Amino acid sequence: MGERRRILPGEDIVYFGDTGRVPYGTRSRETLFTYAKEDIGVLERFGVKIVLAACGTVSSTVLDDVTGGAKEPVFGVVDAAVEAAIATGACRIGLIGTEATVASGAFEKKMRAKKADLQTMSVACPLLVPLVENGFIGEDSEITRLVCEKYLEPMRAFRPQTLILGCTHFPIMPDRIAEILPETVLIDPAKEAAGMVKKELTASGLCAAGGRMGETRYLVSDAPEKFAKNAWIFLGGDEEIRAEKVQQRE
Repeated sequence: MGERRRILPGEDIVYFGDTGRVPYGTRSRETLFTYAKEDIGVLERFGVKIVLAACGTVSSTVLDDVTGGAKEPVFGVVDAAVEAAIATGACRIGLIGTEATVASGAFEKKMRAKKADLQTMSVACPLLVPLVENGFIGEDSEITRLVCEKYLEPMRAFRPQTLILGCTHFPIMPDRIAEILPETVLIDPAKEAAGMVKKELTASGLCAAGGRMGETRYLVSDAPEKFAKNAWIFLGGDEEIRAEKVQQRE
């Protein structure tokens, strides 16, 4: 959210977090399709002009299937991340993500379509999601260090020149990942996707005029108080968060 606010300062943002049904990374494709359709439906009730699926799992598994029925353009994080990774000129690109993201093969498919001789490796890191959500992100968190080292062991042997952090949670701990892969360029898909959305809004004449700071409205499907309490993990603690609970179905 911090990157999207910096890149799109004048836009009013409606954020919806499906806190009642996370994590998405272990769900079946059919379940993810249902969830994504309902999530988009929630945002449409608030009159949004564009939708960004910031979830790497949704973006890589069902985004193409859910965009057809949407009333507005829907973007994910895969294309923007792939463009940024290829632009580094790397011959070896790695990806870490949820089990569903890695199983989809979406990132690798799109990267190889742009660079046929590219070497890639993907590693699922499911335990990092609950560790981040429970605040185990500090330098003194020994359990997170051990989990990162275990998951990234094959990646260290692969020696990627560039690594896509293919889950919303992973850019929260770039220093921890950089310790294990110190010479690797890290790609944050959310940051790259925010830039892509800005280009789309500008090209279509929908970009908010300057002169004012946009507002952010936080919506969740469950436990708004818990979300507000833990939001500092993703937002840096620079603002007071007030979240509202909404229903997925009207």
